[in-house]
Amino acid sequence: MISDYILTYSKIKFYPLEPVKKDINIVDIAHALSLMTRANGHFKSFYSVAQNSINCCKEARSRGCSSRI
Repeated sequence: MISDYILTYSKIKFYPLEPVKKDINIVDIAHALSLMTRANGHFKSFYSVAQNSINCCKEARSRGCSSRI
């Protein structure tokens, strides 16, 4: 049986076609991004979208970009 929701890492039933703001959890987002690979897995070692995001944040800070960026 196909369901109309995604059961997230934190066990929240998330309905992508009818999203509810309170159901969006940063822990779920971080978990999912930590499992996604950059370059579709073509790097020699695992490099996640989450790690890339952290590295981009550090680079932006080191360049003096605003916190919004």
